[in-house]
Amino acid sequence: MTQDRPTRVEKDSMGEMSLPESALHGASTHRAVLNFPVSGYRFSRPFIRALGLIKWAAAQANHDLGLLDAERAALIVQAAEEVVEGKLDDHFPLDIFQTGSGTSTNTNANEVIANRCAQLAGEPIGSRELSDSGSGKVTRRSRSQGEGILGRHQDRSDPFDGRDPDPIGAGIFRLRATSCLCEGARAKIDGGVA
Repeated sequence: MTQDRPTRVEKDSMGEMSLPESALHGASTHRAVLNFPVSGYRFSRPFIRALGLIKWAAAQANHDLGLLDAERAALIVQAAEEVVEGKLDDHFPLDIFQTGSGTSTNTNANEVIANRCAQLAGEPIGSRELSDSGSGKVTRRSRSQGEGILGRHQDRSDPFDGRDPDPIGAGIFRLRATSCLCEGARAKIDGGVA
């Protein structure tokens, strides 16, 4: 007689998904794992490390640009450092062969880091509720903002998407953001992060 493993239910834009309670990835990643078991090959340690460095640098750049408050930035940085160090590799279960743009891989990294941030803030995995813990406050809005910042620049960083009334100013903003991102990643790599 086998005992069922504990699960939790998360919801994304496609609906509810039941996944292992201890998994740091979320509904979108779990759906991709179930729907695309192509080769059984997972991403390598250097690739996952690179994802962590990118997310670390994005958090630093968004904080430096005033788009991310210090508390959220610190949580994201700490979680991204754990990705860089290999502490969260088990939470990157995706097959290396997937649809074109790598959206599932980016989402996987965002979900892992966001859920690790929730843990660091004293909340359970998958939580979107307010926390008054000493390490920061996590709300539904702040978690989704963190996932959005990890996944892309703010809308105003794309100067030619037709939504910004000042495309030149948005272009300058994008250059500054890219510069901060590159400087942060270079400093992290030069600093000897394992």
